[in-house]
Amino acid sequence: MKISIIIPVYNCEKFIANCIDSVLQQTWRDYEIIIVNDGSTDSSGKICDEFARKDDRITVIHQENYGVSHARNIGLLHATGEAISFIDGDDTLESEMYEVLIQAMQEHNADISHCGYKHIVGEEIRLVHDTKRVLVQEQQEALECLVSGRFFGGGLWSKLFRRELLNGLTFRENLKNNEDILFNYEAFSKAKKVVFIDSALYNYIARLGTSAIFKTPDEKKIKDACEVSEYIYEESKGEKLEDIAAERYIRSLSGYYQYCMSNRKEKCKDISSIMKKVADDTGNLGRNMSITVKLICYCPWLYRIVIRLYKKIRKPQWEARKE
Repeated sequence: MKISIIIPVYNCEKFIANCIDSVLQQTWRDYEIIIVNDGSTDSSGKICDEFARKDDRITVIHQENYGVSHARNIGLLHATGEAISFIDGDDTLESEMYEVLIQAMQEHNADISHCGYKHIVGEEIRLVHDTKRVLVQEQQEALECLVSGRFFGGGLWSKLFRRELLNGLTFRENLKNNEDILFNYEAFSKAKKVVFIDSALYNYIARLGTSAIFKTPDEKKIKDACEVSEYIYEESKGEKLEDIAAERYIRSLSGYYQYCMSNRKEKCKDISSIMKKVADDTGNLGRNMSITVKLICYCPWLYRIVIRLYKKIRKPQWEARKE
């Protein structure tokens, strides 16, 4: 089975060589690498071209800077493999990753095969989760895990898709945040079977000062997260997934509410009204979400105090939630 590996690249000259090398060192040898240089202003494009001259499995497409979603869509248009994978140009792979994913996909006749990962920040490495457990899931269970974050997260880069599953799917180019989660949701919604291998085979490398977890989120990104969560919630109404999707939507709205507490106080009332409506329509929220909604809607002053205290003591949570 041939894999099309799509790598969007933008100004990652310090890291892209390691990324490509980690693909070239894969034990699974049947693949093509499609690199989309999205208007890099550093030497990233030249580095990619040098690799392409040495290995005819590598294709480099140069374009103006249109964003990561457009770059991935261009990669999809040029993909010829029976399976599709997306990786980030500043990350790396363990050498056996694709062999493990292909074998699991074939053994279980799955439409999607995916794995755990290492979250690397400086010298610190966290395994997410590396229990070696294998989960073979039907569509509904896989969707519930994806939307809730139970067992695995919504990252695009640790997943392998059968090519025919993605027919008709594209990345929403207007989104700056959660475009990968939306794409995964739409792909999982078409999949009959999904297999998850909980081995940390992808190396997600957070760059201090550049990765999203270290940046102050802007309003556009927060609103995009809400838009994606709202879409999933609306699509899930009347289905088993509705309660889980409602919790995800409320969680996104609470993040927007926290932003507006400091930056857009006039928006807080509108957000709280939406949260209350979702909670009332759902009627089956978990305890934590129910408390959050009640605090925001009826005791916003107390919610502000709780959030300030929480932010002082919390530690970053990088892992998907366990059962």
